Amino acid sequence: MEQKYLPHLSDALRRKIAVQYLQHEFRKLFPSLRETSAWQTIDSEVGKWFSDNPELAPVRDFWNGFHGITCGFKLKNLLPWLTSQNIDWQEQEINIDQLNFGNDFLALKYFKPNPTVVEVKKWYLDPVNEKVFEEAKNILQQYSETSSPRDNFSLLVVEEKGELRVIDGNRRLLKAIFDQQEKLPAIIGKIIKEPRFFETWMPTSVLLELTWLNQREFGLFGLQTKSIAKTIVALIKGSQAGQYEFFNRCLGEGLADKKLRQVVQGLL
Repeated sequence: MEQKYLPHLSDALRRKIAVQYLQHEFRKLFPSLRETSAWQTIDSEVGKWFSDNPELAPVRDFWNGFHGITCGFKLKNLLPWLTSQNIDWQEQEINIDQLNFGNDFLALKYFKPNPTVVEVKKWYLDPVNEKVFEEAKNILQQYSETSSPRDNFSLLVVEEKGELRVIDGNRRLLKAIFDQQEKLPAIIGKIIKEPRFFETWMPTSVLLELTWLNQREFGLFGLQTKSIAKTIVALIKGSQAGQYEFFNRCLGEGLADKKLRQVVQGLL
């Protein structure tokens, strides 16, 4: 197949991170499915989505599908982090005391946003807070048991402003504190160059929605094309993949699409 996309979008570790995230989330989405053999099959199939599934176009369908699940179900916009050329990813086992929590949930209501593991650990392990600790630990354990086991997956961490912030796996991190674990497997993204989000994958569906919006508005008024084109340019100007998807996958031969193509090309 002709090479349409930059090599980092096929990077093995980025693909592994995405696959592991999907495998983890599917366990939550199918909580009644507990058979180990079934999950072995599902995990194997998800691992083939990038280029070994005959129903899926290589690269494109994988990242579009990843975005659809992460953003569609949980409004988690992980795609720019995983597909930016300016973010480098590495696997390692990490001492959890180096980490900050990355989102808020009920068990962290006693702390400021994005607290450090050290301060959460100190508070929960203080004998004064023993009752709250036991209640939170039981709730967390019950939550972990609502699906097939999923606590073995690596944390997803980004290094930002001198902090290591967990962007996926915050409950696993809290569980490690409660279980008095010192280390966890993690995959850490480091910004190696600005802008941090550069040459990312731009979801084809987002560009299609804007193209369809132009078709609807064009037929009614014919006045919105320039505004829509400016939005599209803002999304794809730093993404070769986004430009390829827009010009080759989203546009047809109708009058509205031809005009949109012309205006976008003039603005890029």
